[in-house]
Amino acid sequence: LARGVGGQQKVPSIDVPSTIHDVLAARIDALAEIDRQVLQFAAVIGRDVPFNILREVSTFSSKDLRASLVRLQSAEFLYAVRLGAEPEYAFKHSLIHDVAYIGLLEEDRPRVHLRLAQAIEKLAPETGERRPETLARHYGEAGRQAEAIGYLDRAGQLAVQRSAHADAVAHLSQGLKLLAMLPE
Repeated sequence: LARGVGGQQKVPSIDVPSTIHDVLAARIDALAEIDRQVLQFAAVIGRDVPFNILREVSTFSSKDLRASLVRLQSAEFLYAVRLGAEPEYAFKHSLIHDVAYIGLLEEDRPRVHLRLAQAIEKLAPETGERRPETLARHYGEAGRQAEAIGYLDRAGQLAVQRSAHADAVAHLSQGLKLLAMLPE
């Protein structure tokens, strides 16, 4: 996930200046519970947030989700990138994304990453073929090493085909590390 479902997204660095972090965290904490959760779910998805993926990941009805997204736009956390039948949203600033992600409780992250990986497989199956490292990352964050290994192997093979040998080594090395964590 470079910027959403289609590309590579790295886990946000926690190198946010403390003053900015504190101000953003306070603004996020002041949100209604549903809005804060929607923003955090969106942060797991990435900087670009397709509505259909967010709907699948969240536990809210489409109506409640749409109302929350309107409020998050009014509060200038998100903005609409594309409207229509399949809307897409983006974070106003990468720091908002990072602070929202950091604000998601660590014990909740694996569950949300698992729901996201399953949503991508269901709604954007081409991602597994074109950007398998995306699914590998989410399954890895969910603690599902076996699934992550399969996607890392696929990512490594695709990188070899593109002659991106450094990427292939990185994907396959990561897969081997995860493999070592599995029981015999």
